[in-house]
Amino acid sequence: RNLHVSFENYLQDNKMWPPQPDFSPEEDEQYENWWLTTMAPYTASSKKIWQCPLLVAQKTKNINGQLLKMHYSPTMFDANPLSPHRWAKHPWMIEIANAHKHGPLVLMPDGSVGNFDDIVNFNK
Repeated sequence: RNLHVSFENYLQDNKMWPPQPDFSPEEDEQYENWWLTTMAPYTASSKKIWQCPLLVAQKTKNINGQLLKMHYSPTMFDANPLSPHRWAKHPWMIEIANAHKHGPLVLMPDGSVGNFDDIVNFNK
């Protein structure tokens, strides 16, 4: 939920979602560093909000064998300031693993957090 507050503040200040550059799968560390640097002014000086305690305990690593700095992947949106709030069931963040056994955790536009299987059910 702290990530939701951080991204809401970014949206208010910049009138758009952070414009993420393209990264290849081999560039995990550059991807993480870009997000951590871009969002640093909005994350209350704590990088820990990007980490799931369970994945930290499991010492989750990237494809290069390095410990991951962030366990949530932000969704990409266009430059329209309304896009992040346009679709109620379009997650803002998705956890990188199914560590909780009901799908990865997702962060929704309204700030709710839950398991992918429970929240993002497009058939409802």
